[in-house]
Amino acid sequence: MLKLMAQFGGPHGVPYFVFFDANGETIVTSDRPVAGSKRGDNIGYPDSPEEIEWFMTMLKRGVPAMGTDETQTIESWLKHASGK
Repeated sequence: MLKLMAQFGGPHGVPYFVFFDANGETIVTSDRPVAGSKRGDNIGYPDSPEEIEWFMTMLKRGVPAMGTDETQTIESWLKHASGK
């Protein structure tokens, strides 16, 4: 598992997400871009506003067919669960 995580940018936190296309190419990972950092910052379980925003970006890139109602439901749930 560690070899697989290292191949896709981890391990530097769990959970670590990688979304793939049909050819097995990486679409996006849970490494949220951070100014001045080559690697980014793994959002893990998204519960801060920045992490939730990046998770929603991941979903939009990885599952472009997901409808607005579905994405809004997920985002609302994450925000509610975070208590923020």
